[in-house]
Amino acid sequence: MKRILLLLAILLSGSLTTNAEQNEYTITYEYETRLTSFYPRGNVVSTTTGSGLDVRDFEVNEYGWYTYEGKLVIATATDYLLNYGWKLSEGVRLYTYYDVLILEIDGTEYEAIVLDSCGICMTRGYIDLFVVNESAVIDTYIRVKEVTNNEMV
Repeated sequence: MKRILLLLAILLSGSLTTNAEQNEYTITYEYETRLTSFYPRGNVVSTTTGSGLDVRDFEVNEYGWYTYEGKLVIATATDYLLNYGWKLSEGVRLYTYYDVLILEIDGTEYEAIVLDSCGICMTRGYIDLFVVNESAVIDTYIRVKEVTNNEMV
């Protein structure tokens, strides 16, 4: 009974954190965008990301979303695509592989890491979440926080 009460006290006090709260960041820019999803589908979508990391390098969270070192695996507009003739639309944010962002999805903050590129994201500014299959797909609007990790500065 004491363990249950202790767990309840911890939950109510808010001392449990999301993975985004475990590191100290300085927010440099915030915006809202659409979060879409992609998943491996034969020849259409590979199991290997643009960064060279593969699904074997990732974990899967309780929602069926791929994670790498505790961060959600995402694709978005990247400088990599600029090297291959893609154009970046005005107002779209551009990232580099391994950039870390904070995504607020349905009121919960998650650390995310850019490990892949997304062509449509170059024109629409979306962020694409790597998920295990169609049942894990999410399509919603989110808040994005660009950050600097204070531990690395």
